[in-house]
Amino acid sequence: MRIFRLVVFFAALILLIMQPVKAQLLDDLFNTAKTIVQAADSTLRPATNMTDDEEKELGERIAEQINSDLTLLHGKRERRIQSIGSRLEAVLQRGSLRPYSFQLVEEDSTTNAFASAGGWVWIYTGLLDLELDEDELAAVIAHEMTHVDQKHCVHRIQHAAAAERIAGIEAGVLTQIGYSVVTYPFSRDQEIEADTVGMRLMHEAGYDPEGMLRFMDKMIDIEKEQGIYDEPTDEIDAILRRMDSYLTSHPYFRERHAAAEEALERLK
Repeated sequence: MRIFRLVVFFAALILLIMQPVKAQLLDDLFNTAKTIVQAADSTLRPATNMTDDEEKELGERIAEQINSDLTLLHGKRERRIQSIGSRLEAVLQRGSLRPYSFQLVEEDSTTNAFASAGGWVWIYTGLLDLELDEDELAAVIAHEMTHVDQKHCVHRIQHAAAAERIAGIEAGVLTQIGYSVVTYPFSRDQEIEADTVGMRLMHEAGYDPEGMLRFMDKMIDIEKEQGIYDEPTDEIDAILRRMDSYLTSHPYFRERHAAAEEALERLK
């Protein structure tokens, strides 16, 4: 994905200095590059599948390194996350990864959460500072758990895992690879799937899936303050913004909100 980001960036730079600029050419380039990356990944993925046991063992190695770099908190707020996570966990498709591990990270300036292969979820205290109700917090946790349950997390490292099995790469090398890709961006489709399947997970666990929409409303307000939704200055700027939305680890919440609304209608 980083290669894709660089290719598109330099291509965009070239086009921006060309006269006249061809906005349609830039748009076509972006769509072509995106299609190539998606096709390559879907072709390689079946050949590098990991078993649930392999994923869980690798996930524990990766999580050990992640946890060594973070300040983890314990107490009432952590127990609240674990309680919600345990309730969601009971209705997951892949029960073989149970029990999941839920970690509270001390970082008030970060309104984020992330997950890693094998059933690991981290929530930053900055999210809890948004005063999320139970359903809104369940939405965050369900989203991250779905990334694991739908194998989004392991897909980012399983090619390297296959190389370890075939070529005998040292375990520490693969663990470092897994650690380094934890913050790599998910695709837009994976993010939407984590939202929509996460809402179904909430529904089955007895939470109100509308909590996902309310959480997104709060995040949209934050993104508005950051100027993300300001009107583009021209056609090129509009295309570049669409690229950024695709490449970012979390597509903009306004887009995700629209997909979540449709998913909610299907649950009713």
